[in-house]
Amino acid sequence: IGGTGSANKLDDYEEGTWTASVTNGGTFTIGTNTCTYTKIGNLVHIKFFLTFSAVSGDSNFFTIGGLPFTINSTQANYGANPIMVDNLTSLTGVTLSQLGIGNTTFILIASNGGTTTHTGVAGNQINTNTAFRGTITYQV
Repeated sequence: IGGTGSANKLDDYEEGTWTASVTNGGTFTIGTNTCTYTKIGNLVHIKFFLTFSAVSGDSNFFTIGGLPFTINSTQANYGANPIMVDNLTSLTGVTLSQLGIGNTTFILIASNGGTTTHTGVAGNQINTNTAFRGTITYQV
């Protein structure tokens, strides 16, 4: 931006770690939980790598919670970001995305709808060999 005035000063920068949790879709014991974030102003960029040591999934949509900051309400269902997922029980050959849900601290893992609407990945499609690797940027 240039200049020396206080309006040009970056005064809201933070880096850290966060602990992911499963907030829907069954009971999961997370084995690997490597999660980091960078917050600059009202934008938060998160990265995560998750594996599971025990899984008891149900038919409800699987959501990852524990994000370090609440997603802005105007961000509801915006910012679909690709995610890398290994070893799902089903859903082969589909593109998966992650969606931040406004006024929450969780994201939904969903399949691309194509010619229909998208749908969430159910907890019973995840097993102990499943791994999630993702990044998402959202507003607070």
